[in-house]
Formats: sequence, structure tokens, C-alpha cells
Amino acid sequence: LSPARQLIVAADASKEQSLLTADFVVCGEHHNSASDHLLELKLMRAMVDAAAVDGLPLSLGLEMVERAFQPTLDAYAAGTLSDVELYTGTQWSKRWVWPWEQYLPVFQEARKRGVKLVALNTDSEVLKRVPVEGLQSLDGRERNDLVPDPDGFQAATREPFFGRYTDEIIMASYGTHMQYQLMDSRATPAGFFSARILRDEAMASRAAATAGRGRMLLLVGADHVKYEHGVYRRLRRYAARAGRTEARVQTVLLSPTPEDTLSSSETQLSLALGPEEGTPTLANFVIYPTSATTKRRDDTWANLHDSREQEIIRGRIL
Repeated sequence: LSPARQLIVAADASKEQSLLTADFVVCGEHHNSASDHLLELKLMRAMVDAAAVDGLPLSLGLEMVERAFQPTLDAYAAGTLSDVELYTGTQWSKRWVWPWEQYLPVFQEARKRGVKLVALNTDSEVLKRVPVEGLQSLDGRERNDLVPDPDGFQAATREPFFGRYTDEIIMASYGTHMQYQLMDSRATPAGFFSARILRDEAMASRAAATAGRGRMLLLVGADHVKYEHGVYRRLRRYAARAGRTEARVQTVLLSPTPEDTLSSSETQLSLALGPEEGTPTLANFVIYPTSATTKRRDDTWANLHDSREQEIIRGRIL
């Protein structure tokens, strides 16, 4: 894969440019998917090139790294830490656990291209405590750091369709987390919900606070992207608070399956949270991988912002 390769959307190049030149791109991955991480690498390269044309820096926001380890990311980006030291210095095996070797090319390319690395995630100690003890367990410093806009944080839960989003996206994974012991057995449904929206709020606030006037690509789990109520709307709010009222935020889902999108069909995605007018859409774009990693013939793009029809707009990553 050559760094010089460009992203081309054959159906409509202007839509592709609206993604590559957005102020923030929130990209939703499957953490254990090697093909998703390859697509992230390609997308980052294309965004670096687009930002360079416009004379702007690009940052890479990472759910995979907790805020406490920002100095480790800075040292790695500066070339004073090795790949192994980055792995150990972020306590990857304890705090993220998903395959390091699949993420490593993204880190290496970011350092090579001068992309700033930003730790987005809330510290594990907080994320383990809140599902059991609730948001009331946060001390004053934690509240100020993770939720600098408490009024907006509360108002977000009263937005239209947020209740449906909570039921269909957030709480749908509660049972899985308990079944596979991904959190404390004492966690309550209310605590799980609180921890989830806290993480979304914290990632959004961190991204807006660190991007400056440059652009940022955020790599987060797919559920944090779907149907607008995860990071997307929160990031728009925090960008406006930071004085970037005209900031363009785009969302991307990598390789979503019908099951990922609440669809009852085995072959079609559900592009909206419900049939009513004005319901949140799945994402602005979806990207599927090449035949090198799947049986699909080429990379597939769909722009979902303008239409909820099922037809896919085909394109290629050259």
C-alpha cells in the first residue's frame, strides 16, 4: 500500500471530498477486524493528503488510548519511544486488549506523516466504577474534566429519538457485556447506561478541545457512531463551544452488516433509526473493504446523508 494512493469515489467525487476535508471525521470500527484497520489506514492517508493541500494539520483521536497516557503518545510521535515502548507505555494489554498488531500500522503511519496522536478515552478506573456506583461516584475534578458542559450533557438525553437510541443501541449490548464478563458483575443497567454516555461525552469534549483549528480523524467503536446520538452530536456541540460554530462533522461506519444496523433483512442495511421523518441516520458514509480481505469485488462507499434508499454508491480506493 503506497502512501501516495488516493481515495476515489467514482459516483460523486464531491461527496468524497466532503468526507476528506471535514473538520472532524468520526470513524466507527469493529475492534477485532483487520480489514477495518486497513481501511482506517487508507482513510487517514487520504485525509493527511487533503489537509496538506489546504495547509492544515491533521490529528488522530484514539478511543484505544486513555487520557492518562497522552504523554506516552506524545513521546512516540516525537520518535523517542519504540513501537514496543508505546505498547507497554499505554498498558495496551490491560486497558484495551484488542489485537495490537492490527492497530500498529496506523500508529506507525501517523508518526511517519506527522499526525498528532490524541488519547480520547476515559480512564479505566472511572469506566469500571461508574457502572457500579453511577455518575455520583465522580469527584469534582473528574466531572470538570470529562463533562465540561454538564447542561448540554443532560440536555442530550432529552433530544428526540434519544430514548429509542438508548434502547436499540446502548442497552442492547448490556447483556453481552455481562455474559462475557466485560464489566463488573455488580454493574446495573442504569450504571452501564451512565458509563456509556459518559464515554461518548468525554471523547467528544476531548476531540474538540485538542483539535485546535486543524482537522481530526477519530477512531472509535462502531456503536459510538451509529444513529448520531453517540459522539457525533456531542462533538458538534463541543466544537461550537470552542468557537467552531461552522465545523463540519462527518461520520463513517466500516463494514457494517445488516445485524449491525438493526435490520431484519439479511441483505440490506437499516439506514435510519425508525420510519418517521427526521429520525437519525445510520452514518454519513459506509466503507467496505477490498477483495483482499473479503469476497467483495472492490471497495464500496455509500453516502447516506442525502438518501435513505438501499442502493449503494460504488467507488474504489486506488
